[in-house]
Amino acid sequence: MRIRRVKISNFCQHKKRDDAFEAGVIGIMGRNGSGKSNYLKAIRKALTGASGNAGKTEEDVSWGEDKGAVEVAFTSSGVDGSIKRQLKSSSCSMKFGEDNYRTASTIEAAIYDILGIRARVLTEMVFVEQGKIEGILFARPADRAKALQSLFGTEEAEKIRELLRQETTQCTVESYKEVIERFKYQLSSDVMAPWQMLRNEYDVVVNSVCSDEDVIKHKARISGYERHQDMLVRARKARAAAEEHTAALTAAQAQAAMLQTNTDVLGMALDEEREAVYQARLRIEKYDTAVAQLSRARSFAAELAKYEAVLNASEPEDPGIDLKAHEERAATMRDMEMAICTSEKVLAQVGSVKECPTCHQPITALHIEEHRDIVERLKPVYKLTFNRVADDIVRLSNHKRHIDTFNYKQEMAERQVSFLKSELAKIPPVPDVSPQQIEIDRSDVLVFDSCLEEHKKKLDELKTAKASVTARQAAYDAALGMVEGISESECDVTAEEYESLKVTLEKDGKARLRIAELKGRISALAQRYEDLTAQIKDFTAKEALSEKMRQWRDMVERARILLHHDELPNTVAQTYFKVINNRLGHYMEMFEAPYSATILPGNEIKCMFGGGHEVPAERLSGGQRVILGVAFRFAVYDIFVGELGILILDEPTVFLDDDNVEGVRQLLERVRSYSKSAGLQLIVVTHEKSLAGVFDQVIEL
Repeated sequence: MRIRRVKISNFCQHKKRDDAFEAGVIGIMGRNGSGKSNYLKAIRKALTGASGNAGKTEEDVSWGEDKGAVEVAFTSSGVDGSIKRQLKSSSCSMKFGEDNYRTASTIEAAIYDILGIRARVLTEMVFVEQGKIEGILFARPADRAKALQSLFGTEEAEKIRELLRQETTQCTVESYKEVIERFKYQLSSDVMAPWQMLRNEYDVVVNSVCSDEDVIKHKARISGYERHQDMLVRARKARAAAEEHTAALTAAQAQAAMLQTNTDVLGMALDEEREAVYQARLRIEKYDTAVAQLSRARSFAAELAKYEAVLNASEPEDPGIDLKAHEERAATMRDMEMAICTSEKVLAQVGSVKECPTCHQPITALHIEEHRDIVERLKPVYKLTFNRVADDIVRLSNHKRHIDTFNYKQEMAERQVSFLKSELAKIPPVPDVSPQQIEIDRSDVLVFDSCLEEHKKKLDELKTAKASVTARQAAYDAALGMVEGISESECDVTAEEYESLKVTLEKDGKARLRIAELKGRISALAQRYEDLTAQIKDFTAKEALSEKMRQWRDMVERARILLHHDELPNTVAQTYFKVINNRLGHYMEMFEAPYSATILPGNEIKCMFGGGHEVPAERLSGGQRVILGVAFRFAVYDIFVGELGILILDEPTVFLDDDNVEGVRQLLERVRSYSKSAGLQLIVVTHEKSLAGVFDQVIEL
């Protein structure tokens, strides 16, 4: 992998940067506080999604800015790609060749697949932060051990051991053998033994049951005997019913004859009075109509008198106003109003108007006095004249309104008088019949209506009586037919045979019920057998699973023993120590270091100078420590990163004096040669300006 370009917008101190990166060794230089480390963290933010800064992601945005972004263009395996992330949101995008990615999850999965490394390798072994280049080698023994465990990935062993311990604690294994034996005992004692007894009884009862053919014959003989006995009972009842219906029929016929006679007599009487009642109804109707018309005529006469009084009323009195004099006063008033307005206008515009509007002469003091005299003299007269004209107008208006109202009432009264007279002419005279005769007629009509209603009731009773006679006759005929249809022949089954057959069928029915009961109990036992068998099978499977769980728990316990720090982690560390010491010696020789270094099994570091002089790593000078740290980082890079092609070191010269810085410069010269031959892009952050000459490219901040 090689970084081709870095674009930064509002990330910490960097408002806007767009830097192209070349191959080889690149130096990012600037004074302290210029944001060199944050420049590397911006690259890390783009590649991993996390800058490594403490606090919230939003705090990476420059102070006072609303948004920010970082973008890195790179080449991996000959394919160009770019990745861009926003700082205040989760928005991000990546393009690699023809592929496009738009979400953080897809980008995270794709970037490490493209680079061929894990996230921890990228953040800890490619991005080497300030103080961690050689710090891991010169920390306290306990801290160094933890750091090396983290580097080798064995620091999780103890956590895994604890998780495995919790797993074994939570993994409870139960034994189901006693439950299985108990179910097997229940199957033998509670199911199989009762089932055999019921089966034997079932066979005995089945053999005692009559055949279906015999049952049918027995039922047929019993049914024949019962039908014959029922027929005899019905014959006796039919004879008694026929005799009862004969008496009822005779009584109904007598009642119908009596009702017929009464109805005929009442009908003849009504027929004789019908014409007289009809004439009485006509007289009553004519009398009632004439009385109603007479009441209407009285009402019309009262209204006619009211409207005739309106016609005879006199016109409103004339107000006595001389119209000609009124018109003259109105004209005089208008003339005075015009003269007053003209004079007031002249007086209001004195000094601005040069010509008199009445005589069209130049305005003089005499004109002004004349106009003032006109206003003072005419205003009182105008006011009196105005009040007189206004009073005359009100009186004339009221007189006109009274005349219009009077004429309207006269017109309406004339139409109503004409209408009422025509209606009175249409009302006929009252017939010459006395009220006493009308009351007699009303009484006769009421008596006739009462008798007519009584006749209707008699007819209904007669109809009901005739229907009763018809029903009685039909019942009598039916009873006679029943008596004639019943046969009293002898039966071929005796009473003794009948009782014997009933006992036989009763025993057979009980036997069949017992068979059904036995079938139900046998079926229940069969279901119980299936349930117990299923439970035995289920608990047998659980016992097999428990056995597997016991085996699993034993395996987990063995894994815990294997993950003890004296076992597998120690073996892994010793293996890595051998490989790292090999690569460390290679790079120390390549960098022409005046000593060699070896990491011992106890995490101690032994340094050997010429002549066999051994010095602890803690006694090395600052420059010697940097050489050892860079060689260690290159060795770790070879083992864990492989052929990624990029390494980033932050401030390898921090806290060094000038002599040690010169040693680092010579080291970087050798690293530069190695990087070119190995195709490695090495990015170094430093504030030492003296190192600028060893870089293939310098980016100033």
